Amino acid sequence: REVGAASPMASSAVSPGGSAMPPAAGAEAEAHASNHRQTETAAPAKRAEAAPLAAIPPSEAFTVVVDPGSWSFKCGLAGDDAPRVVIPAATVSTHSVPAAVSAPAQKSSLRVGRAELASYDEHAQIKDVVVRGRVVNWEGFEALLAYSEASLFEGGAGSGAGKRYLISEGHEAEAADRQVMAELLFEKFDAGAVFVSKSAPLNLYACARSSGVVLDIGADLSVASYVTEGFLQKKAVLASPLGGRLLCQTMLERLEKRGIQVHPRFTFTRKVTRDGKLKIDHVSAPSQPSFAKFWKLDEVESMLHAVCRVRSVAAAAIGSAGSKTGSSAQVVALEGDHRGGEPAAAEGSAASPASVRESDTYMLPDGTAVSSARSLGAEVAELLFDPHPLQRSDIGLGLPDLVLRAGQGLPSADARRELLANVVLCGGLTVAPGLAARFAGELATKARGIKSRVIVSGPNERRYNAWIGGSILGTLNGLSDVWVSRSEYLDQGSKALGRKCP
Repeated sequence: REVGAASPMASSAVSPGGSAMPPAAGAEAEAHASNHRQTETAAPAKRAEAAPLAAIPPSEAFTVVVDPGSWSFKCGLAGDDAPRVVIPAATVSTHSVPAAVSAPAQKSSLRVGRAELASYDEHAQIKDVVVRGRVVNWEGFEALLAYSEASLFEGGAGSGAGKRYLISEGHEAEAADRQVMAELLFEKFDAGAVFVSKSAPLNLYACARSSGVVLDIGADLSVASYVTEGFLQKKAVLASPLGGRLLCQTMLERLEKRGIQVHPRFTFTRKVTRDGKLKIDHVSAPSQPSFAKFWKLDEVESMLHAVCRVRSVAAAAIGSAGSKTGSSAQVVALEGDHRGGEPAAAEGSAASPASVRESDTYMLPDGTAVSSARSLGAEVAELLFDPHPLQRSDIGLGLPDLVLRAGQGLPSADARRELLANVVLCGGLTVAPGLAARFAGELATKARGIKSRVIVSGPNERRYNAWIGGSILGTLNGLSDVWVSRSEYLDQGSKALGRKCP
């Protein structure tokens, strides 16, 4: 059923990439996003397992919104409050050569979706589709989009001039990427129109803002971006490899130093005996390195989200530093933090995840007990603020310093001060208890003379922030002039995307 649909705006729109738009567009989009958030509060979020929609008639206009992240691929329809399809941004292929078959006759298959990726085969290899915000596996991207559309619609999404695609892209995407994207969408998916936006403005739109700073903690990167009225300030963008995947890898290494081995699910079976006890049987399961690594990190990611919590900074210390520098920072939680009738955990809450026992022991799926799990989670989370223990030359800044250093690319201190008044935190790791409060506290001590608001939405929204911003943008009637139509693509080629979607 349709829930959380935002009403389209009567006129004008916001340009996320820098297209010429009316001066009042930013304010109108903010109001539109606020209406969207109010609708979210009254309706539950959509889930990936939602029933497929009936096929849309060719005469009806609709917009497919796609946010291809490094960890997950999000897809849905503009106007929805959450993506209907959320699947791993990876493909699995199986290359096997039976003894009686020659090498030239070898067959290759490409599959997507969590169930397919989890299907064990000793020849299965898993390949990422997006790395550092750029699509590096276009065959995989095509497979993910085709799978998503098949999940969205009965019999596929159809075609026609009304079929539009709004795509989110990372800050490192290049013109060559857009060329391939245009060819794929117009020639293979029969798009009627396409719009491509940098993800940072979309993250702001999701929080009813068009100007501010976005700190997006993703799988491969943490990216700090400054945005003015929907325009990404390209000289004020700074990225760090300090992301979720690095934290997972670090946690895995620290577990192994303790002598704890993380076993992927395909290497053991679980069975409850007649007396109610859990019996674990390890099995021989040869696998390709990419397959084993993917599922091992998947187990660690589950543990990271269960035990990760950020140590607080003494309020007295923050207040003292802020009074000396004339700076301050507060956490602003947007409405709509409730999902499924249950209140979201407050920032800094000490509520324990169900998988962590009162004795501070985390149980891995194979029954291995990890003691002092919360301490380990806090140690790993601390790297977001002090990455020096990693001893990596490419990671020298914690998250607050990353935001402030990115702002040095702006032409004036006044511009930095104005944009730092609204700092949006997004990405799956930002739901860690205490992270927003800690970030705001350190920002107050480091940003001299600046009064900041650190804006966080609900836990689900933070994971899908860029997609939600695209969903809002895709409903605006005033965007008709900035879409790249099929006729423009046939006439100008992919250059049309560079002109309309800078």
